[in-house]
Amino acid sequence: MLYFISLPSNTLLVFEVFKSFQASVERETGKKLTYIHAKNGGEYRGQFEQYCRDHGVRFLRSVPKTPQHNGVVERMN
Repeated sequence: MLYFISLPSNTLLVFEVFKSFQASVERETGKKLTYIHAKNGGEYRGQFEQYCRDHGVRFLRSVPKTPQHNGVVERMN
């Protein structure tokens, strides 16, 4: 199953929105979130990366300076 979410650039807000998103997806589907794919932005560093590691979520990043790899949202900007 694939979900698209648009997150703000604030690091702490991104982290809080993601935790809520993960809980919602896992509750609705009954399955564990196994990986996420995001742009290579600074808002996905530190506490966010550690949380993903601690909860077994693989964190895949797009190649820097290639907005075409970031999906529809980035192409619309």
